[in-house]
Parts: sequence; structure tokens; C-alpha cells
Amino acid sequence: PGGPPRFHPDTPEPTVLVESSLTAGSLKPLPEVSQDRLAYIIYTSGSTGRPKGVEVPHRGVVNLVTDVAREQGGGDVLLLTSLSFDIAALEIFTPLLTGGTLVVAPDEAVKTPKEVRVAAEQADLVQLTPSVAEMLLGELPHGLPRIICGGEPLPADLARRLLDITPGLWNFYGPTETTVWSTRMRITRETGPVGIGTPVANTQVYVVDRDLRPVPPGVAGELLIGGDGVARGYHGRPALTAERFVPDPFGVPGGRLYRTGDLVRWRTGDVLEFLGRLDDQVKVRGVRIEPDEVAAVLGEHLSVRRAAVMVRDDAPGGRGLVAYITWTPPDTHDHAEVVARLREHLRPRVTDAMIPVAFVLMDDFPVLPSGKLDRAALPPPAEGHAPSSVPPRTPMEETLAAVWCELLGRERVGVTDDFFVLGGHSLLVVNLIGRIAEEFGVELPLRRCFDATTVEEQALAVLEAGLTDAGLLDLLAEEEQ
Repeated sequence: PGGPPRFHPDTPEPTVLVESSLTAGSLKPLPEVSQDRLAYIIYTSGSTGRPKGVEVPHRGVVNLVTDVAREQGGGDVLLLTSLSFDIAALEIFTPLLTGGTLVVAPDEAVKTPKEVRVAAEQADLVQLTPSVAEMLLGELPHGLPRIICGGEPLPADLARRLLDITPGLWNFYGPTETTVWSTRMRITRETGPVGIGTPVANTQVYVVDRDLRPVPPGVAGELLIGGDGVARGYHGRPALTAERFVPDPFGVPGGRLYRTGDLVRWRTGDVLEFLGRLDDQVKVRGVRIEPDEVAAVLGEHLSVRRAAVMVRDDAPGGRGLVAYITWTPPDTHDHAEVVARLREHLRPRVTDAMIPVAFVLMDDFPVLPSGKLDRAALPPPAEGHAPSSVPPRTPMEETLAAVWCELLGRERVGVTDDFFVLGGHSLLVVNLIGRIAEEFGVELPLRRCFDATTVEEQALAVLEAGLTDAGLLDLLAEEEQ
């Protein structure tokens, strides 16, 4: 009594008369609102540059808030997200519809992160993207009851550090077209690779092939989402709505599914794993690659705080994958050593074509106003690493260095330089093997070239492969003179 009405998912919703305006001396009540009426239209950027207005009904908002209140708890929620980003709806409506308090962070809070602490200390729940979480990590109060991360893949290292702050960490996933969030996963110390979990209430998810047929567990496919969160469609764009919101062949007649365009697969335990965007799949040297999958594997390295991978035309040696890494500890690393360790980490886990040709070490990642990673602001890879100060010391090393220069488009290389750090890749390795055969009359195995990645190591590999060859014996004799 005396307090605001509180809504609990298991009890009838209280009815509150809200009167909106004074008309001719009398109060005029607001019209009744049904679950199918429009709650808001929010615009998302489109790949064509034309924004799409997503029409979200009340049904989806109420369903999400009810579910979060039941599963994560309502209470006081920090409003930290820009109103132009749909996840702000959860921050606004969860406390207002469950009797909690909306704690409003100061303006420009993300730009002045120390101001966040005072506001966050008053909140039970803080929601933020991984990019913003990385920026604000030092300002989030320890003992914060709950943190929701979403909007981007949650790196494993960031998840571990967030668990030092909160006992209740959740990774959420969802497109704007299915009302903010559609799946979630509780993250603990015992959690393996971070997934996107299982559906929120009254939500159905399907993993399908190109013909919209379900695929078995472990097989990658497109994620389709149905249920109460599915939006009406795109405002004023019926053709696009029909393309992305399709009839549901698995549920009740008349139902619809939203085609997310996201690539996922079922993991053990009926947990969804996010693999990237279908339209982000790229062909590099004839091989189809998902850059986000490479970034996820890089993120499993204990010293990688965050990783992003993209295809760039200005990569060493031409179009190729470039990895952006924040490394810990940030002030005690040597670039060549870091690259070597990352390549060693990747080789047993991905194909050779998926290993980036360049690695850029970052202090911080640029973000958009929404808090998501600003990929367009990522810097180009360096023009190339300076060659080592150790010049070729023998005729064999001189010949190999000359072959490297030709293949890599460089004026000179040192004998301790790494072929892959300088821009080499799997196709160039094949060319390198052919040139070595021309020059020395021996053919190195492909795997040996991936193990012996410097001029001095390859010179030893050539000797090991052909010590009995007459041409090599003549070359050795020449070197001894």
C-alpha cells in the first residue's frame, strides 16, 4: 500500500487508469491498447544503405519483459543504451512494468566512464554490449547482481573478467525483428565456449538449410525465429517483409518465422552457437570463410581479450583476412612473438585458408553510438613489418631470400623473418615449394613449410631433404670455400 503497483508474471496484471490530457475541463483517458497494437517503430541500418523501420507490437515487449523479470529478475535497471538502439527497450520497460526504478546514467556516460559507477551502484541489472563492457569494465561496481551482454559475440576472456564483478552474467542474442532478445545463456566459471543458449519464453528457434529444412545437431545452418517476439514487418516495405518474414511450416497455421540471416549450430545440451552472418561469408582465394568463426577461435586464446576478423583488400599480398587483437598484458608483448603464438593456436583448429595474413594489435576497439564495434574505423594493416637485421649469411640463404622477395613483393628480407608475418599464405607456400624445387632440386612437403617459416629454418629443411643430391653437395662445397 502506498507504493507503485508491482507486476509479477504469476499474478494478474494490475489495472491502472492513466489519463493523458485535459480536454474541455475533463480528463480524457488513453485508448485501450491490445497486444497486437504497435508499441514502437525502430529503424535499423540496411546493407543497401536504406534504413528499415521494424514495427514491434506490444505482445513482443510484454513477453520479453515478463520473461526477463521471471528468469533474471527485474528490480532497478540502469539506462545506459542509446535510445536509437533497440536493447534500450529492455532497460526502460523492465523496471517500469515490474515496479522497479529506471536509473538514468549521465549524458555521454560512455565517453566519461567514471560517471557510470555512481549510477551502476544503484542498479540491480546492467545491460551492455561487449564493446561497451570492455570500455567500462574498470568502472562497474564489484558485486553487481546481474549483467546482460548482447548485441555482439561475447569474448570468452571478457566473460571471465565480468564474472569477477557479477555472480549473474548472461549472454543474450536477438535481432531487432524479434523484439530485442530471443535466446540467452547463463555464463559461469564452468561454462565452456560462450554460446547464445536457448529461447526465451514463447519463442521457437529452428536451424535450417538453404531449403528451410532442419539440419541435425552440429551442422551449421540459418537461424529462424518464431513466437510472440516476431515483429509485424518493415514499415512501408511489403516486399522486404515477405522476403524475411516467412510462413511457419513447423508451428500452428498462420504463424510466421523471421529469417535472421545468422549462421548457427546446435551444440551438446541443446545450446545454440553463433557462427556469424550468412552474408558475411566471404571467398578468399577460392575458399568460403566466416570471419566471425576465426575471431571466435582466436578469442579462445587465454591472452586474447578480444578479437575481430575482417577481409581487407589492403592486406599484405592482396585481398585477405586481417585479425584485430587486444592482447593481455598489453604492455609486455613483442608483435612477432604474439603473431607466432596466435598462428600456433590457430593451426590445429582451423584450415590454413582461415589463418589471417595480418594481425593488428589494438589498445581499444572503436565503437558506434549503439555500442557495437565500428568495423569501418578499424585501421588498415601496417604496410609491412620491417625485415630483421640479420641478412643472408650463405649462398643458400641468399637464394631463398631472393625467392621470398619475389613471392612477397619485398625488396629484402632477413633470415629470421617469418614468411606468414610478412604476408605469406597457403597458396604462396605452394609457389614457394615449386621455386625451391627449381633452385635446389628437392621438393619440401607442404607441412614442412608451415613448420619451417623463416629463411634459416627453410635452408636447414632443404639440406635435410636432399643431402645426397649432387647439386646440394656442390652448393655445400661452395659454401665451405
